[in-house]
Amino acid sequence: MQHGHGLLLSIARQVGLFLGTGLFFFAGCSPGGDGGADMGVRVRVASFAGKTDFPVGDVPTGVVLADVNGDGLLDLAVAGANSISPRLSLLFGQKDGGFGARTDYRAGDTPYAIIAADLTGNRQVDLLMADYLGQAVSIFPGKGDGTYSMHSDVAVGAHPDALVLGDVNGDKLPDLLVANQVGQSISLLLGLGGGAFRTKFDLPGGALPSGLVLVALGTAGVLDIAIANGSGEVTVLHGLGDGTFPTQDAIKVGSGLSDIATADLNRDGRVDLVVADQMGDRIAVLLGTGDDHLAAPTYFPLGASGPTALVLADVNLDGLLDAVVTDGAGQAVSVLTGRGDGTFSSSVEFPTGALPSALALGDLNGDGLPDLVVTNKADGTVSVLLNKSK
Repeated sequence: MQHGHGLLLSIARQVGLFLGTGLFFFAGCSPGGDGGADMGVRVRVASFAGKTDFPVGDVPTGVVLADVNGDGLLDLAVAGANSISPRLSLLFGQKDGGFGARTDYRAGDTPYAIIAADLTGNRQVDLLMADYLGQAVSIFPGKGDGTYSMHSDVAVGAHPDALVLGDVNGDKLPDLLVANQVGQSISLLLGLGGGAFRTKFDLPGGALPSGLVLVALGTAGVLDIAIANGSGEVTVLHGLGDGTFPTQDAIKVGSGLSDIATADLNRDGRVDLVVADQMGDRIAVLLGTGDDHLAAPTYFPLGASGPTALVLADVNLDGLLDAVVTDGAGQAVSVLTGRGDGTFSSSVEFPTGALPSALALGDLNGDGLPDLVVTNKADGTVSVLLNKSK
């Protein structure tokens, strides 16, 4: 897993940058997974200040943090899914962790998920948004000064709601993969360089794919696709390293999965998966076995309901990855402190706005701690929660 601004992050909904040949990301419990405390392990609990809200327009559904104007501060880019005025909203970062006035760009029909990347190798931040009703991905080329050119669109499947970049065929160019919720497919668009992509071809995505990550489950380092499905299954498409994914597995995890993230949680050198089970009000951990397979899921309940977005990050700077989850049916974000063995402590909730839908982490005020940004779909705001874990 890559890191940015000194933070080790794995971000669901793929809030990240693709720079050069790699992915550059920006966005305990008992062994039984019942959330009970292990008395032999001391947990350093994360702490966040009370939220500060910034208006971003109606129905914000996706968010990414990146320095789009080159001033050394993280800026905020938000996908706004209001079908009457669909938009990309930009708010420049300030030294105190706040954001300035909003600038809007007209987007496609219904922008949903958003990621940031350098698609052309010019060290400028480009933005890509999944257009849920437009069956497309909109690409906004960055100019490096915080302004963006008019977007161009590439066609994908029906109702795209998540996207990720990575080199799946070994040509050192970023390829685009998109989860199509209604199309029940993954659109793969191989990169041509210069910000261009080949015409899509579709892979099976399982029933109602809602999140995806690229992950090397085997020892050869070849990228596979792991997909969280609304049907409750995790679907894994096994790659050959040439852009093809001829075999697949399906693992029953819950009753309605909404997001997925990946990292080595137990420090055994094997990549693990974490998924948000929206209907079960919990997260599930699937430890990697190193042979292209995953162990049976272990569950960790949340203190709030309807998890929608999931991020793995070391929020308390103890060297262990924690889970941060938006509670989409309420007004909170849950933080589960990692124990370094693939288990988590009981969740602690921090207030946000109404119907939190997406999140990103980054050091907003330069104190070395990852701060939290959450979009609130019902309020038309973004909540900033500054990290106070020191």
